[in-house]
Parts: sequence; structure tokens; C-alpha cells
Amino acid sequence: MNRYVKTRLNVITPFDKTIFVDCDTKVLGSLAIANLLLDYFDVCVRLNRRPQVSPGKGDRLVLDGVQVVELPHWNSGVLLFRKNDRVSRFFGYWNQRFQEIGVPFDQVALVEAVFKSDARVLSLDDRWNDSDPVINRREWRSRVKIFHYASNISDRLMSEIMSFDGLLSRTVTGEDSAVTLRFLRRKRESKRRKLGILRYAALRVLWAVSSPT
Repeated sequence: MNRYVKTRLNVITPFDKTIFVDCDTKVLGSLAIANLLLDYFDVCVRLNRRPQVSPGKGDRLVLDGVQVVELPHWNSGVLLFRKNDRVSRFFGYWNQRFQEIGVPFDQVALVEAVFKSDARVLSLDDRWNDSDPVINRREWRSRVKIFHYASNISDRLMSEIMSFDGLLSRTVTGEDSAVTLRFLRRKRESKRRKLGILRYAALRVLWAVSSPT
């Protein structure tokens, strides 16, 4: 359901210019330049540096029979977009193809939307949507705008997120902090399944003594 909503963001937002970020992100720098970027482009989204090889994504066929792994790939965790007819067609096509392709990942259909729509798309660099580099974090923190922590959640970061969660108005969200805690635990569990018990145990030791933020 959340992917279906993401691919229809243009009809949900009331604003002429919108910055969307996934819920597993943390803003670390100024996003003010987005206003200027959207004066020149319709949609801005980060281009992956490497091909998409994950099963269920890279092996999918788009553009009348081309595997996603053979094409540039974009991460939809951060989206900048404006309201106009081109963007309406972009999101309309993205949503349509997401439903037709039938995989639980919106980024496969996003490839087709970028290629086939007439929207002016700007490929953002890593500063707008980056993961924990582990090394050289001081330099990384000085340039990154949005940290996409995904399932890489240190103990300190988890504590920070829960403290921020406590500031939310429950009359607005309709949820309590237990919902956020379950979300974070599911993210950690996803990492455990991906890495295996031994590698995940080593990562948990790192998380206990080190944090990217």
C-alpha cells in the first residue's frame, strides 16, 4: 500500500513544490537549494552509482524486454517534484506500471517512468540520499543532506529517532511510539536476514560503539 501511495504523491501533496523523504531517513543539511532545482526541473531523484542487481529488481524486464540491471537505476527514497502536467503524466505512468509489473518495489517501474515520460528529470548525487560510509564520517557529515539509514540502525541513532518520535503530536499521527519502535526493529531484522547471524552479530557490536550521526 505504501508503494501505491508513493507513486501517486503528486495528487496527495497540496504544494506547488514538494520534497518527499522516506520514513527511514534523517535530514542532516540544508535542503533550500531544492527550490532552485525545481525552477529548472520537474522531478529530481538520486541516481544509483552501481547497477541494480538485487533479485526481484535487477532481473525484471522493462522497456519492452530490457532487464533493469542493464539500465541506470534511481532510488526513490528522496523525491523533489513540482506540480504541472508533465509531472502528472510522470506519476500517472509510474503508478500504472507499478501495478502492472506486480513486484513490491516501486523503483522498477520508476525506471520506465524516467525513460518514457516527458518530465524533465534531474539525477541527484549521493548528497541527497546517502547511506552510512562507516569510514571518513566527518567529511561525509559535512556534505550529506539526507541520510538514508534503511536497515543500518546504530543504537545511538535508534535512541535519537525514538526521542524525536516523542515530540510528535499523537492527535495528528494517531499512533503511539510503539509503532515507530516496531518499524525500527523490523529494519534490524531485515538486516539480520540479509547478512546472516555471524555478520549481523559483528554489525551489532559496531552499532553499540559507533554511530554515523
